[in-house]
Amino acid sequence: MKYALALLTLLIAAPAFAVDFTVSGQGIPTSAASPNSDQGKSLSAGSTLATLIVIANTSNSTQTVTINDCQTTPFYLFKAYPIPALTTWILNLGQGLRFVGCLQWSASATSVMGTISGAQ
Repeated sequence: MKYALALLTLLIAAPAFAVDFTVSGQGIPTSAASPNSDQGKSLSAGSTLATLIVIANTSNSTQTVTINDCQTTPFYLFKAYPIPALTTWILNLGQGLRFVGCLQWSASATSVMGTISGAQ
């Protein structure tokens, strides 16, 4: 019974939208680009609500990462932000963070990997 209650609590606390895309473990390009989701959705057109972002620097040196949207004056979640060597960041964005127009990312080296889940 306590497990059923815990599951019900999780369901009530779940976001009101369904996760309808994932980007799984892609190498982040060295110039700004929108990733394609595992489901074939392009994140280059339309607003995106990201609920989870994982960034992993797999190299032995510090790298930088930039994540932004495509507004006339872009919102930057990170702008050339340094990630220490062999570090993984997990950003649980709760109800989600909206990227208007598109979501795009870049890194200083292809050894930086990324995963995203969310809704469009």
